Amino acid sequence: MAQEYKKEIKERCELQLEKICGELPEFVSDYLLKYLTGMPRTKLAYGYEIQYFFRYLVTVRGLTGTKDITPEYLESLQLADITEYRSHLEKAGNAESAVSRKLTALRGFWKWMISSDLVNNNPMLLIKGPKIPKKNVIAMSSDEVKNVLSGLETGDIYDEVFAKNEEKRKKLPVAQQKNYRPALKDGAKKRSEDLKLNKRDDAIITLLLATGLRVSELVGIDLEDVDFRDRSIAVVRKGGDEGKVFFNEYTEGKLKDYLKERKIPKDGSSALFVSAKYSRLSVRSVERLVEKYVDPLAEKHISTHKLRATYATNLYNASRDIYKVSKALNHSSTAATVKYAELSDGILKEAADSIDYMPGETDGKNKKQEDK
Repeated sequence: MAQEYKKEIKERCELQLEKICGELPEFVSDYLLKYLTGMPRTKLAYGYEIQYFFRYLVTVRGLTGTKDITPEYLESLQLADITEYRSHLEKAGNAESAVSRKLTALRGFWKWMISSDLVNNNPMLLIKGPKIPKKNVIAMSSDEVKNVLSGLETGDIYDEVFAKNEEKRKKLPVAQQKNYRPALKDGAKKRSEDLKLNKRDDAIITLLLATGLRVSELVGIDLEDVDFRDRSIAVVRKGGDEGKVFFNEYTEGKLKDYLKERKIPKDGSSALFVSAKYSRLSVRSVERLVEKYVDPLAEKHISTHKLRATYATNLYNASRDIYKVSKALNHSSTAATVKYAELSDGILKEAADSIDYMPGETDGKNKKQEDK
């Protein structure tokens, strides 16, 4: 089951977190390893953010090392010091979301130090995070989806992707052209090699578009998680909960085509999607796969998350049920789902026509019913 993958990720994150703690003072290690709750990846992310902050203090303040930073030293930090740190993050090129994430990690850490009586002063209470602008949902159009799926099915996508990347490369300054990564470096020479992975890649992209799965959920799928009897897949969702996603007949065909050519993992795992090196496909590998095939052919930048957005917006437009979309995406509330309910002009026009409390509207509708 996918729980095996979940266990593997947990152990990997814990090992990496212990490595980070080896560079930090004991009281920080206690916080990260004993008191901090949450998913393994979240705890590891907090560890990285606190490590980054401590390294910053050592560099900027001329301290001897991160292990020498004490609660007493942190007690001496004021609002101006944290404001300076935030300024450093922004000047270093961090996006607003990254700055916000780093400050959130420090807020949690300081809150724990206060509750543990390690410090009394909390400068994080007054520091404001950056205002993150609302982003419009970016999704693929129906034509873009059909173009990608059709190209994968026929194999023509390789020539199209190579041609598109060549166009992009030639527009770059000469000095950058050499280092630009075309999706297919050798074009037609690599075509036969790529066709061997075509069934797998076709199945992956189709499954992402058909279910809205997160990539971390997709790579954790094992063979026994797939049930063709009711076209369902058992997955471990974000947060560790187990759930089911359902796929359509078209996706079933793609999965079955892939399974005929699936490689057997060398590590003995039953991973559904296997890499060319005979191991479970990683999250980054799937991200690169989407960058390779989908992004060059779309009119806008398309990432794995935007495939999820494509599924969500299309499901909403088909069902017009925000609760159904929220359930399908495994959101804890509809608040996180509303952004995908971008209404088309057609739906908005239909909504406007349905209003019946305007003068003359009711009479008009009744007259139409009487005429029938």
